[in-house]
Amino acid sequence: MHLIKDKSDIDRNLFVEQKNLNITRILNRIRGGNSRESLDRREGIESSIFDLVPDGILVSSLTGFILATNNAYLKLTGYSKDEVVGKHALQIPALKNIEEVDEYWTHISKVFRGDDIQGFEFKYRHADGSIRWGEARASISKRGMFRGEAIAVLRDITERKQREEELQRLMENLERSNRELDDYTYAVSHDLKAPLRTIGSFASFLLEDYSEKIDEVGKGYILRMHSASLRMTELIDDLLLISRVGRTDINIEFFDMNAIISEIIDDNKSMLNDKNGKIIAGELPSIQTQKVWVKQIFANLVNNGLKFNESSNPTVWIECEEKEDHYLFSVKDNGIGIEKKYNEKIFKMFQRLHTSEEYPGTGAGLTLVKKVLESFGGSIRLESKVGKGTVFYITIPIEKVRPEDSEPLIHVEDDQIIV
Repeated sequence: MHLIKDKSDIDRNLFVEQKNLNITRILNRIRGGNSRESLDRREGIESSIFDLVPDGILVSSLTGFILATNNAYLKLTGYSKDEVVGKHALQIPALKNIEEVDEYWTHISKVFRGDDIQGFEFKYRHADGSIRWGEARASISKRGMFRGEAIAVLRDITERKQREEELQRLMENLERSNRELDDYTYAVSHDLKAPLRTIGSFASFLLEDYSEKIDEVGKGYILRMHSASLRMTELIDDLLLISRVGRTDINIEFFDMNAIISEIIDDNKSMLNDKNGKIIAGELPSIQTQKVWVKQIFANLVNNGLKFNESSNPTVWIECEEKEDHYLFSVKDNGIGIEKKYNEKIFKMFQRLHTSEEYPGTGAGLTLVKKVLESFGGSIRLESKVGKGTVFYITIPIEKVRPEDSEPLIHVEDDQIIV
């Protein structure tokens, strides 16, 4: 193949390329053995189709000279046929003053060596002077009126690229806003918690150092003040936790749910011993998602099942059923139950059905559970009878790609973990 070195080299080869195209067409007729009329008719049909195709088409020789173009290309770029046909690919006006033209030629020349190009994105200059985006597919034609020539099919993707750039800009702004919000949230929480710690500490000092000088009514006020400061600190911590839901910087892991429940059992040893309670779990699957949030979900549900429970033997049962595209977990307790009219209210921020004196807590736990599950693409619902207990049903999508050789982190005997 003769290499193109400079503009004069391009000009010297133009006449040869156009002559070769005519010779090739004549040879195709001779090889085909068809009548001139039938060949002319076939080429006429092909030419009509060529101009009716909605995508832009460029036909070039194997050394890069443009031999033909269709109406869609002219409409796409705004140039006339005389401005394009006969030019070398590097000289067509659509690529004039495009900085990446050398990079494009590297891709284009692959076609001349027999390779195909699919989905190649490039910038081009429209006749109105604007810079636009195109996508090209190119290969050597193996039949028809342009057999043996390189054919490139071009499509304008400017709007798509603009949407992608706008989306990227919005994502960058969102990430920056999230970082700023994180900084602000932590700063505010620190500023709020510092005086609360001071109030709590001085309340404790008063009770310890001046208890003999303060009557019972005064001690009651101080205790309530100390309790309120602790409760406010818990509320701030819960707000911080909820604000982190949906963060993409938390690792996705493949882990054994049996190990998660084992950890939750250990975390609740004190409550289990105090209330003579137990947690019973069937054999659970290994799943792939954000481990830290899954533990938070089940820790909240288990804790609620034990806390809102007046039974002499508070019990929480955990089971799982694998469906086609999700895991269906159930967390059942024999607690006090929930009236049906409150089935939605309990998932709202800081909505409590009981006073903090009856059952301690902030009322943010189920809000957090619902928000985390929704960020996973999962869900939560409940069935309950007052005085009989509650069952929470939660779904977590099944990830299609999971390690096949992962071993369970703990062994469950007799299909159950019992404490």
